[in-house]
Amino acid sequence: MNDYFDDELDLDLDLDLDMLKEYEPESMNPYLASAEEGFNLVRKLLAFNQEKRKQLNNVLDLHRVIDGDLLNLMGNIDFDEEINVFNKLSILKERMYEQSKMRLLSQKCVVGIGGKFSAGKSRFINSILDDDILPEDTTPTTSIATYIAKEIGVEQLLANTVNDMDVKLDRDAIQAITHLFNEKYKLGFSHIIRHLLIKTGKLPYDNVVLLDTPGYSKDDSKLIKETQDEVTAKINLKTADYVIWLVDIENGVINQTDIEFLYELDQCYRILVVFNKCDKVSPQRYTEVINYSKDVLNNMGLNIFDVIAYSATEKREYGTNSIEAFFNEANLYRKQKEDMSVQLKEINEIYENYFNTEFKRLKENNHTLNNIIFKCENPSQLNAMVEIKKQNNASLAKNSIYRSRYRQVHRKLNEIIKNI
Repeated sequence: MNDYFDDELDLDLDLDLDMLKEYEPESMNPYLASAEEGFNLVRKLLAFNQEKRKQLNNVLDLHRVIDGDLLNLMGNIDFDEEINVFNKLSILKERMYEQSKMRLLSQKCVVGIGGKFSAGKSRFINSILDDDILPEDTTPTTSIATYIAKEIGVEQLLANTVNDMDVKLDRDAIQAITHLFNEKYKLGFSHIIRHLLIKTGKLPYDNVVLLDTPGYSKDDSKLIKETQDEVTAKINLKTADYVIWLVDIENGVINQTDIEFLYELDQCYRILVVFNKCDKVSPQRYTEVINYSKDVLNNMGLNIFDVIAYSATEKREYGTNSIEAFFNEANLYRKQKEDMSVQLKEINEIYENYFNTEFKRLKENNHTLNNIIFKCENPSQLNAMVEIKKQNNASLAKNSIYRSRYRQVHRKLNEIIKNI
């Protein structure tokens, strides 16, 4: 996550107006047809607003307290729930980070769309919206996470940059930064833009936010950039409440790489697996693939809603109505979502229960030791019992100290969350 929190970024893009002018205006896209417009778009995306610094620092503080103060403290005690709690805290961190970027996420159910690159995620979303709002010909170097929320009225397109600016865009700019700039100028924006936000009336679900994630690369890829794409996709999808996982039917059944990826989304409430591009294969073929994949996934213990056949090109689901049912369920999930402070309270209860249970155990040990010492007549046994009691008292003192330190850390976390 640290890459998200760089200080004021001075991104040297080796880009100037003269370089842009070397290209002929081959496109109707104004940001490619006019070198000056293209240059202004880049400059706007690199702007910085000092007023955003406080919000960014609060998110940084959250990470420092969890990864520093709390981790160091818990390293001193024997805590059986440590891995479980830190997993919860990691998810909390990611969600707090996302919510700090977009307040609307705290009130909505996030449905993440994942899958390998070229699985057809953007086209799938366009088919759901019945609108070609997302570019479908992006490359791995230009893929940017995109949130889509319902908004009645004028369509809004925003880019949230690494300098924590929300930059208003139009559809031509979206096309330019996700594909055309890279194609013409060899310039990508995935290191400049954290995410895109599209507010549109075309989304048919009031309480759902779609999240189009960058696809991760093929299994045999060794490129560092492609490894980063996979990490980025996981970070994004770990903030989702529901996930739709796209698989290209032409690649066959769901493979081990997909399954391993889905296993890491343990915070996700439900997963719908969609075999896309089924218009390109026979009904017999996609039926065999889906039945086999269902058996594999059911045996893996994943929380699978369904496994279905679909064609984003035809905007058609074959033989089922699971996509609508999935979204209807997700649309109601907002009422069940808990506030971040409630999640922190639950984590706090786990820690407090540990300290209280440990305190009670040590006090009972003391009571037992006192009885033994009182009745003991053997001098050597008496000395041994006294030494054990000293150690038990030392453990009691440590328990009190660590509980006090933990409560200080908890107060810090509460204060930070209030300010995010």
